[in-house]
Amino acid sequence: MDIVIQFFKKKNVQRFIIFCMISIAIIFIAKPLIGEIADGLKDVTIMNETELYTKYDGEGNNEKTLKMISKGSKVKILETRGDWLKIKDEEGIEGWISKASLDKKAEEKTTVNNPTYQVVTIEQEQGIVYTQASVQSMRMGEVARYAHLLLLHDFGDGWAQVQYNGQVGWVETKDNAINKIATTIDSPEAVIYDKPNTSANVIVTPGPGVALQVLEEYPKFIKVKYQQYTGYIEGNKVTDAIGVLRDLLRDQTHAEQVPTNKKILVTKLNETPIVAEPNGEGQVLTTISAGTQLDYEDRDGDYYKITLTSGQVGYIPYWLVITNFAPIESDATIPTSLAEATIVLDPGHGGVDPGAVVDFSPVHEADLTLPTAQAVKAALEQKGAQVILTREDDSSVGLVERAEISNKNNADIFLSLHYDSTVVDTVSGTTVYYYSANDQSLAETVARYLKAKLPLPNNGAYFENYAVTRENNQPALLIELGYLNNHSDNAVVNSKDYQELVADAIVAALEEYFQ
Repeated sequence: MDIVIQFFKKKNVQRFIIFCMISIAIIFIAKPLIGEIADGLKDVTIMNETELYTKYDGEGNNEKTLKMISKGSKVKILETRGDWLKIKDEEGIEGWISKASLDKKAEEKTTVNNPTYQVVTIEQEQGIVYTQASVQSMRMGEVARYAHLLLLHDFGDGWAQVQYNGQVGWVETKDNAINKIATTIDSPEAVIYDKPNTSANVIVTPGPGVALQVLEEYPKFIKVKYQQYTGYIEGNKVTDAIGVLRDLLRDQTHAEQVPTNKKILVTKLNETPIVAEPNGEGQVLTTISAGTQLDYEDRDGDYYKITLTSGQVGYIPYWLVITNFAPIESDATIPTSLAEATIVLDPGHGGVDPGAVVDFSPVHEADLTLPTAQAVKAALEQKGAQVILTREDDSSVGLVERAEISNKNNADIFLSLHYDSTVVDTVSGTTVYYYSANDQSLAETVARYLKAKLPLPNNGAYFENYAVTRENNQPALLIELGYLNNHSDNAVVNSKDYQELVADAIVAALEEYFQ
């Protein structure tokens, strides 16, 4: 033991031990930094097309857009500041990008819960619409260049099913484009630039109300195509092409069948094909007219099995029919009964926003929507449903906040209840609005029950752009329950009896939908 003590007392040994301890400490401290530097200097791949900015001020503000960096590009990270990265691209250009551009999860995000209608834009000199997915099939008609056809389904094999003059048709996709569309607002500044910057060159000024193909969306700019021009337009200079889409959807039939306790399908368009096999390659057995009611028998993938009046078994794809039950896209997560459902009810307006106001009655819209929602809530809870109100008193709740209540609670259905008003006092009745393509069947089902159970006429179900439905990831409707400026409607809706009839109609509709 004395020998060991004497050994460690030697100065050279002590110095060596101190050196080793310091070295170990440096390694532990420096290793994460070295790793971070190594990671930072290695090439990374851009997962989402992004803007490259010249300057980042540390507070999320960027001075100027240098260029767009394409998805799949390799870049080198030089510096990190919060959610922003200084990088050098393949051309040696340095600038700042958002970390989100490296996020594969962002690339994989989908709007399947709230899909936006898309169109096929004809980019050939003249587009040809066929009766089947073959150039040897009969021609239904010809379409002018840059015309928009409502997309029914893209089969991914060079052919897309489209709506043409109220019929089901086919177009080739190789020389045409499939996109969302937006329309320009009435502003002299609604111009298309060659780069995503207002100091860039102006390519073209489309004019007000012009439909543009939406290619990519960024925080401040949208990459668009207008006729032969491709460029960038400020996001606040365009709006959703609701008018264009609404006009296209008017060619589809409404489900006119009476309420029923069995599952049914109703065709939307004329020349709807019934195929022999549940796939896109099945032989066409026959075509049927819009508004044809069919009994649901079974499903196979994206197709419903049916039996024709001739006794022949066939299949029809979900996107060509309206159903009185949850569509294929969402039925994996839909409850099997109303008792299992979570319903969010949104009494429209409230607080500082009275909604519709008329001069012949002290009762405003917000005074009616809350008691109506409370009546619907009580009726739904009697059936075992869990019900959440977006407001429980005369308080102000933001439109997006209402949608977020639905999203956060994973609502099976969101219903925003309103009473309408217009400059013409002869308009009457109830109307149901939806935004998501998936919610059309739900809207039609609710509209049928309002028509069957309420003393007011029902005007049908329509596509419309309302924030509470647009920002909602859950099945969502906005329901107008009568016109307050119509003296007759006003006298009917301003009663507890009417609110209870509304509750009965909604409960019955949801019971059928969840069958």
